[in-house]
Amino acid sequence: MPTDVVNTSEYPALVKSVETSLNGEGLNLLINNAGLNVRPGGLNCLSEDIIMEHFRVNAVAPLMLVQVLQYFTPS
Repeated sequence: MPTDVVNTSEYPALVKSVETSLNGEGLNLLINNAGLNVRPGGLNCLSEDIIMEHFRVNAVAPLMLVQVLQYFTPS
């Protein structure tokens, strides 16, 4: 289920898709395969804006995704 994890407006459709796919079963695995890598030029080319974008994609967005999907974990 490809999703732009940074775009939280996509979460309701993702949740609906997960709910349909699970068919009443719990979600027991989530692979968060999202991330940004340092751009060519390494650390010397990083600005505050680039660092914040990396943090948003690599740390904040995956946690937000887990937050909306936690309700599907098995009891």
